[in-house]
Amino acid sequence: MNEVDKELLGMAEQKLAGAKHLLKGGFRADAVSRAYYAAFHALSAVLSASGFSFSSHREVLSTFNKEFIMTGRMKAIRYRDIQRLFNDRQGGDYDPLLRVASKKASKCQQSTPKRTLSAAGGSPPEAGRQPLAENATLTRIPLPD
Repeated sequence: MNEVDKELLGMAEQKLAGAKHLLKGGFRADAVSRAYYAAFHALSAVLSASGFSFSSHREVLSTFNKEFIMTGRMKAIRYRDIQRLFNDRQGGDYDPLLRVASKKASKCQQSTPKRTLSAAGGSPPEAGRQPLAENATLTRIPLPD
């Protein structure tokens, strides 16, 4: 993993921590947005480590799906979860009539971003964790207090 990949993972960890604080403060739409970006940066780190680089979110999501999810290299992450997180983030950021429910905001920041970050070799569940081997599976990781 090079410096760019490590920086992307650091960004993912920071966004996930931000999502937790925003959710506690009642800023649900912003928490969903930060949760999405945590997952996005972790996916970008995985792709970067594999020699891919993209300028759009759709390219990152679709290439990750094609190269890692559909091939079974990352079984812990489901594309529909990533896509739902993307759609929830879009709605929360751009739809003035949308109100993000507390339960949905909590769910968004609880599962997909942490599984993605962990699978990419980032910090949940513990600092210094090595990236997962191909075909490894993950269980749900509880949020650190």
